[in-house]
Order: sequence, then C-alpha cells, then structure tokens
Amino acid sequence: TEYENSEQKPLAKLINLLIIANHQTLKRKRKIKMDVKNYDDEKFKKYVLANIALEQKLYQRRLDNINRHDDNRKIRLYFQSTRTKYIIGKYLVAAAMDVNQLYNCSQISQIIKVSRTAVFAIVKECVEAGWAEEVFINKVKYVRATKPHVYAYQDYAWAVLITRNEFVTDYCAAQKLMNNV
Repeated sequence: TEYENSEQKPLAKLINLLIIANHQTLKRKRKIKMDVKNYDDEKFKKYVLANIALEQKLYQRRLDNINRHDDNRKIRLYFQSTRTKYIIGKYLVAAAMDVNQLYNCSQISQIIKVSRTAVFAIVKECVEAGWAEEVFINKVKYVRATKPHVYAYQDYAWAVLITRNEFVTDYCAAQKLMNNV
C-alpha cells in the first residue's frame, strides 16, 4: 500500500514541524488574546479557511476509507458510526499500544462524559465482535483493543497523516504561487 512505501523519517519531521507550529500558534494566541475584534484579522481568516479545507480533505479521506472493501471495513464502519464509538475506540487502541494507558469502562465513562451504561454496552459489542478484550490486573477489569482493531486504526492513522502531509504540501505550494503573483 501507499503507507508501507512512504518513508517514516520525512513523516516524523512533518509531525515534529506541525507540533512546533502548533505550539508557536498557541503562544501567539495567548499574546493576542483572541476576541471578537481579532476575527476580522486577515491572517486569522486565512487560517480558518485553511483549517476548513483540511477538514474537508480529511472528511473525504474518511469516506474513501470507509467505502474501501477489505478486512478492516466492519471495524471502520462500527467505530466511525458515532462520535462516542469513535472516541472509545481510540481509548481501546491507546490501551493496547501502551500498557501504562489501561482503562476500565468507568474511567472511560468519566473521561469522555458518557454514561457508564453506554460505555459498557459499546465495549461489550466490541468484545463480542473480537475487536476488544478484557484484561484483569489486580482483580480490576481493564479493556483494550485486539490486534485487528489496532491494525485497522493504524491504517486509518496513516491515511490521516498522508492527507495532512498532502494538504501541507499543497498549501505551501499555493502560498508560494500567491506570493509570486
């Protein structure tokens, strides 16, 4: 696939640049103290429009990803069907990828501010489907994603990173063209 052929070093550099840029933007926002007057600022308008364009591109990538027929399709459809399932899926994957991030249903419920009943029901569906597993540590039941769920999420994460990379490249090229006009 296109993800396997891409080099990780340039991608890591891009991620670091985005993190640094985001940090610098936050520092500037603190100085600016965004209020109604600043919404008329041309640079802020360009930022908002660029953000909308990125979200549109990410949305299209998600649609393309959902409509792709492969082994991960059911998992993608399930976790992208509602925002609650989407965020619970992220917590399950995080728990599977990092032992220090294990969660039980009550913790997830408190963090995302959703009823425990809803979280338990979603996790139960995931366990029955084979996308999550229960792990007992010191008599406490934690939940985490299974390998198929982790692989499906990693596939999705690569698609998002590639989309962001394409967008940044397109946006930089457009900026250069606009500056040369």
